[in-house]
Amino acid sequence: MKEPIAVRVALRFLEVFLPNFLGHKSLEESLTIARQELKLHQFNDDAAGSSLLPLLIGNPEEPPLILPKNKRLLRLSSRWKQALLFILSLLVTLSILYGGGVFSDDASKYPEISLGEEILLETNRQDNSLERGRQAFKNQEYKQAIQLFKKSLDRLPNNPEIRIYYNNARAAYQDRNPLKIATSVPLGNNPETAQEILRGIALFQQELNDEQAKNPEFHFLQVVVANDNNSAVDAEDRAKKFVKDPSILAVVGHNASAASEAAKDIYVQGKIVAISPTSFSQKISGNGYIYKMVPDLETFATSLSEYIREQTEKLIIQNPTNLICYDNRSGDNYNFAQKYRNILLGQQFQQFVKDEDFDCNIEPKNNLDEQEIYQKIAQYQVNILMVAPYINDLKRAANIFKQRPAEQLNLVILGSPSFQSYLTLAEGKQGVENLVIAVPWYDLKQDNYIHSFWQNKINVWRTPMSYDATKVILNALRQLSQQGQKFDRESLNQVLRNDFSIEGMTGTVRFDENGVRNMNNNPDDRRYLILQVKNGQFVPLAPIKSAGPV
Repeated sequence: MKEPIAVRVALRFLEVFLPNFLGHKSLEESLTIARQELKLHQFNDDAAGSSLLPLLIGNPEEPPLILPKNKRLLRLSSRWKQALLFILSLLVTLSILYGGGVFSDDASKYPEISLGEEILLETNRQDNSLERGRQAFKNQEYKQAIQLFKKSLDRLPNNPEIRIYYNNARAAYQDRNPLKIATSVPLGNNPETAQEILRGIALFQQELNDEQAKNPEFHFLQVVVANDNNSAVDAEDRAKKFVKDPSILAVVGHNASAASEAAKDIYVQGKIVAISPTSFSQKISGNGYIYKMVPDLETFATSLSEYIREQTEKLIIQNPTNLICYDNRSGDNYNFAQKYRNILLGQQFQQFVKDEDFDCNIEPKNNLDEQEIYQKIAQYQVNILMVAPYINDLKRAANIFKQRPAEQLNLVILGSPSFQSYLTLAEGKQGVENLVIAVPWYDLKQDNYIHSFWQNKINVWRTPMSYDATKVILNALRQLSQQGQKFDRESLNQVLRNDFSIEGMTGTVRFDENGVRNMNNNPDDRRYLILQVKNGQFVPLAPIKSAGPV
């Protein structure tokens, strides 16, 4: 059975196609514009069923089909009868699909939001105990749900979705008025990154609920989990659902900046706090209810460029010639690449492969393969390669390093913070050995704690950042409780705006007037670091002393 077409995909397609075609653009051009509109708003890659929308294969020897203004000409043209038949069949097909259930309002065969009554992560859907726990939770049989979720969790201790549902069931069973927050992550098309974020949230929830079980002086915590695929469209939909649910006090999310940017106005209008643990976008700050846990990308671009400067001054890198590759689907990483280039332009001796000579945009539509990249590296005598990937396609970016020919093994390879992921190591294998990246956090003591709790392969900065984002919300709610105030969205935001701070895993968390984490006040909070892959692990190098403060 084919996947469902989302109603919003089909409607947006027709909304763009019909005005263009009726406005006397050619049939082929109108279809192209409509598809480009879907891609611009991330329908093409992320929304279910967009592949079912029609394609027109034209005859290059025939002139373009443009709707005539003279209706008599339209009646005389056999080609126009074929064209109108195509358009009619398009409309009828979409209507049949909708009537027959192939359309889906939520763009998925599976639910996208769950407190424990549904299973979102595809790989979890085959677990019998988890399925039975889901049914018990849905039937409000919370004691049984606790037992079944715990049975599944004992078998899969590294699984954050199961741990969150287990603690949600505990909260429902042991607390008449548990506090509720929500999170939105890309469980559908980027489950590895999604789970990195969920592990931080789930760890804090576990600690809080364990504390409450021993000393019930506050409240248990429930977490609503949503899948947004890192899609702007899906993030907007999830944000609307969060805002409509008055029991949800705040949101931890989203992951990708495109998703955070799409949801921000909805959160502001709904007066609900949203803290992104991972977005680098400047566009989401300064809106009153939106907060960022990580600084802007210029910090990390500066750190990497300073690393290259030091290596050049020590003559470790001689005659530095840079090639910068980027994935244009990621606004964050495109900006990172541009900032990195601009900073290096101010340094002596740095040379670049110019865009007009070779534009290394690795998004799939350009069909740029690794062999061509390394041919250009050899042609221009490049000795520094920096890659800024799309978080939803780390495999493609890591494969560039993996395919390094033997004569390029001494190439200095760099990347943006997005690369710190198990996927990078798993996909890049030996090719990512010595990869250097800049990240917002690394602490061996905390890293060991996270590792021992989750028993996972690798810990990344997204986990402690999401832990601290969750802690910010709950500590602010605790402050409201101590002051005898009610729990509501606006009061929570007022606490965060009133010189609020916590000591978290990643150091002191304090926000400036724009909702951006301010790490200038304490030099010890300058936790951004340079990491390098050594023996299949990310390990820290010495911090770059001359980089500007976070």
